[in-house]
Amino acid sequence: MRIQKLVNADELTFNLAHYISEFSLLHVVFQTINPSLVACGAMYLARSSLNRKPCWNITFSKSTGYTHNVVLKVATKLFELITQDESKTLKAKFENSKFLECALTPIVLNKAN
Repeated sequence: MRIQKLVNADELTFNLAHYISEFSLLHVVFQTINPSLVACGAMYLARSSLNRKPCWNITFSKSTGYTHNVVLKVATKLFELITQDESKTLKAKFENSKFLECALTPIVLNKAN
């Protein structure tokens, strides 16, 4: 919720970031990454997928302590994970109207800020 307020994310962006971050729970590689950094990476990827600009900026960096490059690395790992491993259970959960059917949104990684 803190990251949602920080980036002034609407409900669709928040739900998409939630969907993306839940993928991280399925893979051991993310167990060594700080959960707040995973949340930032998921928000970056959600904003990128919905073409919300900027994906990350200096204000976000100052508030979280994570630079654009660090967040981009995590967002890239999340992007690779989502494009390789489609969890039918997660997809079905987030296709529900309760989550604004965010699982139907194509995931896009824009590396330019």
